[in-house]
Order: sequence, then C-alpha cells, then structure tokens
Amino acid sequence: METMETIDKPPDPCAGSSSDCVTPVLSRRVCLLPINQEYLVVELGSLCEVIEVEGITPVPGMPHVLAGVTTCRGAVIPLIDLRVLLDWSRALVPRYAAVVRHGGVRFGILTDNVPEIQTVQSGDRSEESCGKPSHTHHFLTDFINVTGKKRVRLDLSALLAAIESLPARPAIGSN
Repeated sequence: METMETIDKPPDPCAGSSSDCVTPVLSRRVCLLPINQEYLVVELGSLCEVIEVEGITPVPGMPHVLAGVTTCRGAVIPLIDLRVLLDWSRALVPRYAAVVRHGGVRFGILTDNVPEIQTVQSGDRSEESCGKPSHTHHFLTDFINVTGKKRVRLDLSALLAAIESLPARPAIGSN
C-alpha cells in the first residue's frame, strides 16, 4: 500500500488577534550627498564608492557643471559640480566625490564631506514636489523624509539629460 504524504497548509499569519497581524514595513537605503550645507538624496544602489578628490583636471569644451576629471582605480571619472547647476555658493572646495552609476555611465558628484548612508521607510517619500520650477531644476524631484528632515531626491537620469543640454564652455584660446 502506498502512503501519501500530506502537506499541511501553513497557518494564516493573521488568523489570531489583530496584534498578531503585523504589516511588514519596507525600508531602503539611501545616500545623502552633503553639498553647500544641504543634503541631496540618491538611491544607495546607484552609489559605487566615495573617493577623496586629490586633483581635478579641467576638460576644455565641456559645460561648466563638469568640473573636470579625476582618476579612480585607474579609470577616468568625470566630476559634476551641482553647485553650478543650482546657483549655490562655491566658497568651499569639494573634498570628496560620490561615484555613482546610472545605466552605463559612471561619474562623480562633488560633495563637501563624506556622504552619509541612511535607511528610509517606504512611506517616507512625499508626493509633494520640491517646489523648484520644472524648467530649471527638473532633476530635483520630490522630498524624502530622512531622519525627520525633508531631503530632496536627485534623479540621476534627469541630471544627465540636463547636463547634455548645456552649452559647452569656450575652449582655451578661443575668441
């Protein structure tokens, strides 16, 4: 006689009292980029590494937002200075760069200090826009509540598109 195995159905996790039923809270990690006494947020999955910038080589003919290039583990990395796009003070010389990857593009975003890593809950994203005119800073999208403060999310795709649309600075020695 063949024996049949019975597979017990797992108990319903919400079959007991309402205190037994816990809705899972989804969280994700983000990187806070300290720029000019503000913190811009990028998803941690986009961050490759943080480097100390020892030197920046200017590249003629590039838009002003591209501060130049540096090397990172033997690779040449373009460096973006968001203070230029945001019309923020450039009193401090950025010491670090958050090297990020978006699609097949790897680039550094200059920061004043070492970026911070934080955890945010799934409900911490605000539907409220960041209040910036869409024609000027459309790469700043919405707010995310990080450690009790509203921080603006940086859309890397929109940032790259904004940079591609900028005019190049004059080449050295051109009239």
